[in-house]
Amino acid sequence: QRAASAKNWAERAGRHLFPSALAYAVLASLDTFVGAALFRSVAPLRSSTPLPSYSALSMIAMPLLDAAGLPLASAFAGKPTAFYFAAGWCPMCTAFEPALNQFREAAAAAGKPVELILVSSESSEADQAARAAALQMAQVPFEGEARDDLKRRFRVWSGRERGIFGNERRSGIPALVVVDSELHEIGFVPAEAEGAASLTHWTLE
Repeated sequence: QRAASAKNWAERAGRHLFPSALAYAVLASLDTFVGAALFRSVAPLRSSTPLPSYSALSMIAMPLLDAAGLPLASAFAGKPTAFYFAAGWCPMCTAFEPALNQFREAAAAAGKPVELILVSSESSEADQAARAAALQMAQVPFEGEARDDLKRRFRVWSGRERGIFGNERRSGIPALVVVDSELHEIGFVPAEAEGAASLTHWTLE
């Protein structure tokens, strides 16, 4: 009964604070809510630190693979895009992904499709390929410097990677960084800290 009351309260609050149909649909579909923290607004972030290899390049110039591991011929022009930092061995990531998929489906149904690009913390190229295929998500190549560059640029990496990147991170995994076509950060989804509720930070207006 308490859970039902909390959900009803959250839905009523969601109508007031998130008037768009998409935001309300995401709120109403979540099974649990984390009190008032669910409704905190987060100002878009823009890092002043240049991206090591791609600071002057657009998304089009960045090497990307599709879910099958084939090079992408073009970027996602005009679509809201986010880097998804995650790994298949991470239980918080796998617990978060049903809500992420639901968000993606709701966005498409509302006529505002989003594109997600996997930045994996997998230990092998085969593991990354399997995750990208399972999630049906574009991916940053396992080989090369792009994955590490993005983790340093946005300061998101797993606990297992502290030996490589250190402790000065703002988040572990899972997390999403919403970017524009020039790879500037315009939003952050703190999924490690807030789970499914963090998706309310990504507004598609």
